[in-house]
Amino acid sequence: MYFSRTSLDVMVLDYTNEAEYFPITFLHYVITSLYNHGMGYESEGGKETLSPSKSASPPTMTLQKAVDMGEYDPEYLATFPEWHTLSQHVQFQFVKQGLDNRNNQLVTSWAETVNMLDFSKKPHLAEALKNIENQMKKLDRDRERLYLEFSKG
Repeated sequence: MYFSRTSLDVMVLDYTNEAEYFPITFLHYVITSLYNHGMGYESEGGKETLSPSKSASPPTMTLQKAVDMGEYDPEYLATFPEWHTLSQHVQFQFVKQGLDNRNNQLVTSWAETVNMLDFSKKPHLAEALKNIENQMKKLDRDRERLYLEFSKG
């Protein structure tokens, strides 16, 4: 039987045939300690609380990330400071890229829904398809509106 040190400086039992001799409470303690330490939990007087991780920074959304995720509404994109430094042509390129990304997401979602096993036996999926198709129609209307809006110069 032997131990090794992990990066968390916690003694951990390496798997051996002799592991069965260790008391279950010790193994439970080690596993719980590793899990809680890795998940950012701290123990306060017997109560475990979630503490913010010291190494994790808050997620930041950028203009490019938003467009990559399918955002195309100029009013939303205008909430990013760099949007106002761009020419109208570049803004329109971001909007077009967002429209294309959103369309790809909807087409993928539609295909995944249609290709679910026993689709014909699941009537609730028809409603999901209808919702996706409604979003696709709205996207087409928005595309036409935005092309007209940005073509005015």
